[in-house]
Amino acid sequence: MKPGDILRKAAIGILSAGSTILIAACYGVYDYRQVAEGNIVNSDGEPVSGLKVCVENDGAPVACTYTDDYSKEAYYIEDTDSSADYCSENGFSVCVRDVDGAENGLYQDECQEFPPGTELPVTADFTIYPVEE
Repeated sequence: MKPGDILRKAAIGILSAGSTILIAACYGVYDYRQVAEGNIVNSDGEPVSGLKVCVENDGAPVACTYTDDYSKEAYYIEDTDSSADYCSENGFSVCVRDVDGAENGLYQDECQEFPPGTELPVTADFTIYPVEE
């Protein structure tokens, strides 16, 4: 290998590493932390697909996940450290909403409130009930 090739490859390596460090320094590196977990079942004790589970602050979703055939009744929500800290310091809700319509049955929305100072992660288990027609 020629000396010019070695220098060229070294320069490319240094520039690549330098640009990665520069991007991390400018935009930061996000650490994710678990905020909430739990189980959701219907009134018969069966898991339900098609539900949206969100950690909410002042009624606005902060982080969400969905139940499906694979997750069964369990859910797990994580978010960035700064967002999780904000929720813990100011209080938050974990809410379950039926977003798929009648596909898996119509269910009432349910929320659990957590006061300021709550340690994370929280466990919020839900039993959801059908919408009465």
